[in-house]
Amino acid sequence: MRSLSVVFRPMGFSCQMLSLAVRYLVKAKVRPGKAKPLLESIDAGSLGKGSIARDEYIYNMNEARVSSDGVAT
Repeated sequence: MRSLSVVFRPMGFSCQMLSLAVRYLVKAKVRPGKAKPLLESIDAGSLGKGSIARDEYIYNMNEARVSSDGVAT
């Protein structure tokens, strides 16, 4: 989970720090024929190679769960 720190200065008061956590819930279905290459890239650690968010992709895919109707959350 990422945290966002915000500094705010109410008039007449000292500075305070406010930390907000942002979470997203994503649901998706894998396209037909793409499950095997997706799982292989997750296992190999190559998913998102070259992307600034690569580590985040790997982490999120390892945390994903698939329901009985094939929806990954």
